Amino acid sequence: MDPSDINEAKLLLYNELFEPLGMPRESQEQLKVPGIEHYFVCILNHRIIGVMVLVVSNEIIELHHAAISKEYRGQGIGKKVWQEVLGFCKSEGIKGIELYSRNTAINFWQSVGFTELGEWLEVESFVKHGIRHKKMEISI
Repeated sequence: MDPSDINEAKLLLYNELFEPLGMPRESQEQLKVPGIEHYFVCILNHRIIGVMVLVVSNEIIELHHAAISKEYRGQGIGKKVWQEVLGFCKSEGIKGIELYSRNTAINFWQSVGFTELGEWLEVESFVKHGIRHKKMEISI
């Protein structure tokens, strides 16, 4: 992906995940984890409508952010982007992925094979909006 596509993907993530909570643009960068980021997107009419960011480091493979444009949710786009992520992981010999899912997305991640680990994590800046997180993982 070229830098303008990455910027568009980051803007989609901000618009869908952080802006509705009144969080500043810097929130994305503050939550960044170390490693190499791989962006997977769905493009419709020259516009990115779905994105997942996989971060690969020596210790952890984490699906760090994922979002589908509000107007395209429920149309299977998330599963299509997930299939791209999964294909990449298989081709790279990656054996497992972890993520921290919002309570609003647990069902989606379970539907593609992730399992829940541990208790709910409550981060103040999200909990005040009714959002909790749970660690999940999948073996490939």
